[in-house]
Amino acid sequence: MRRFFSLGLFAVLLFIIVAGFTRIEQVNHRNSSKLLLQKIDRAVVNCYAIEGAYPPSFEYLESNYDIHVDTQKYYVDYQIFAANIKPEIRFVERWRSEEVKP
Repeated sequence: MRRFFSLGLFAVLLFIIVAGFTRIEQVNHRNSSKLLLQKIDRAVVNCYAIEGAYPPSFEYLESNYDIHVDTQKYYVDYQIFAANIKPEIRFVERWRSEEVKP
C-alpha cells in the first residue's frame, strides 16, 4: 500500500514538473517573438531617423539594418503606404498561426 502511495506521489510530482517546464517554454517562445518584433520596429524607426523615410521593403531592413528572421518559422507582413507614414508590421508564426503585434 505504501509503495502505491509513493508511486502515485512521484507520478503527480513528475506531471507538475513537466507541466511547469512546458509553460516556461511557451512563455519564453512568446517573449522571443515579441522581442524580435520590437527589434524590427526599432530598425524601422532608426531608418526613418537616419534616412528621412521609412524602409521601402522588409528586404531593405534585412540588408541594411541587421535584421535576421527565420523565414521557415516566421512570416513578416510588411505593408507600407507612403515614405512618411510608418508601415504596418505583422509577425506570424507559420506553424502556430499566432499573430504578434507591437
